[in-house]
Order: sequence, then C-alpha cells, then structure tokens
Amino acid sequence: MLLDELKEYASLHQAAQARTSQEWIELMAQSADGPVVIDGIPIPGAPPKDAQAIFHGNGGREAVMSAMPLYRYAMDVCRKHGMEPINTLLDFGCGWGRFMRLFFREVAEGGLFGVDPWNKALQMARTHFPHAAMLQTTFYPPLPFRDDFFDVAFASSVFSHLPEHLALSWILEINRVLRPGGLLIATTHPASLLGVITSMQRGETPINNVWHSILCQALTDPASAEARHAAGEYLFLNTGGGKDISAVTYGDAFVPQAYIRSIWGQFMEVVEFIDDMSRIPQATFVLRKKA
Repeated sequence: MLLDELKEYASLHQAAQARTSQEWIELMAQSADGPVVIDGIPIPGAPPKDAQAIFHGNGGREAVMSAMPLYRYAMDVCRKHGMEPINTLLDFGCGWGRFMRLFFREVAEGGLFGVDPWNKALQMARTHFPHAAMLQTTFYPPLPFRDDFFDVAFASSVFSHLPEHLALSWILEINRVLRPGGLLIATTHPASLLGVITSMQRGETPINNVWHSILCQALTDPASAEARHAAGEYLFLNTGGGKDISAVTYGDAFVPQAYIRSIWGQFMEVVEFIDDMSRIPQATFVLRKKA
C-alpha cells in the first residue's frame, strides 16, 4: 500500500512539473471546486466552500485564484534570490492546504511540510491533499524540526494575527529551522486596513461580516493607532478575546516596515517589504537567515 502511495506521489509530482505554473494554478483552482484527475491520478476535492471560507473568506476556485498573487510573488522572490530548486518548504499555518496545493509543483519530492495548531485544519488538509507531511503544533514554539532544515518558510495571514511577544518568538524559531540564506516569506495586515476600519466606523463603508464588526469595536482610537503605526510601532488589536494580553494568542496585527527592520532585523536580514494591495492582498515581507 505504501509503495503504491509513493508511486502515485512521484507520478503526480512529475505531472505537476510537466505543466506550466499557470496550468498548475488552473488545475488547483478546479480541484478546489471538486475532484480532478491529472494523467490518470485523482486529486481529491477541497473541503466544503464554507469550511474553506473560515480561513480566508472565500472558497472554491475563488479561494485558489485569490492566493495566486502571493504564490507568484513567493516564487519570484525565490528565483531572484537563488532559491531554485526548493528542496524543503514549510507552510507555517497551512490551514486546509490552499497554498500547499500550489507549492507542490515547486518543491522537491518529499520536501513539502505544513504545520498548524488547529487539528481540524490539518484533518482537512490531510484528507484533501495527502501529498505533504503535516504536523500539529501548539501556539508556541518549538517546531518539530532540526536546525537549518528548510530552504523556505512561508506564512500567509499568520503574522497578521499574532501579538508582539508571540510574533517575535516565532520569528526566532523559524530562523532556527531555516538553513543559512533561507527565506521567510510572510504577510501582515496592510496599513490601509486601518483607514478602512475608520471608514466603517463612520458609516462610510459597509460592514460586511462579523470580522469587520469586531475590528470596529477593537479599534478604539483610530487616529492614535494610525500615528503609532506610521511611527514604526507594532500595532495589535485584541480581537481574539482574553484580558491577559501576555496569554493572548490571536488578534489582528499591523507590523510596519520600520518595526520589522529595527526589531526583527536584529536577527534576520530584511530583504523586501511590500505594502501595495494592487499587487498582493496583504503587506508582505521577506526575511533571510544570516549566514
């Protein structure tokens, strides 16, 4: 049975690499709506659309296509900085596996790993794309990997939700498991979201979901928050509940470039920072492990 699974994995990997990036994106978008067969190899469909939407607000084809800008950017960064081929990649906070489906084409056989603290997410990922190694973590380090193991770590919409102390802990831990020269590609909330929240509070922009309502309640002093962010402060809204901020593990975080350079830059080299929603839906930063 195991031998058959390994053969299927190898055949699917070859089929993925035989296709262009755009062809693979299209196939993964189709598979998010239902099962797809590639060169006789079945790709399981994704979780129900409402389950997908828990993680990123949409489901099906739209979920994969909305991931495309960040996926393409990540691959461009890897090529630009000599990270090709990618032997090992960690999807940190992998959710149901939306990005792992895309990265499968880019990573060497046996080199794709995903971690998440939510067991239900991992169950969905394992069920619907059993072609990566997936492990459950806690909300705190360490990761179950040796030092210098990964070429690339990827974290979509993770550092947009961590309080400052926990974010630093994970930066240090990811730095540990990256090889020298390895890259962390991650996102945080864009500065423009603060303006959107203020606009919703004023009634100028509609409140479309529960998350928007929670953000509006949590941002009690918009002018001060924007000034602090512009001054390079780590801004965290405790939207996850809990009175003891030292024990809070989830909320909404806005990490400005100046903060990343001054604090996280002490431990990792800051390669890029982009806060342009016309390119990528969230602010995106790239850090490199120092040699």
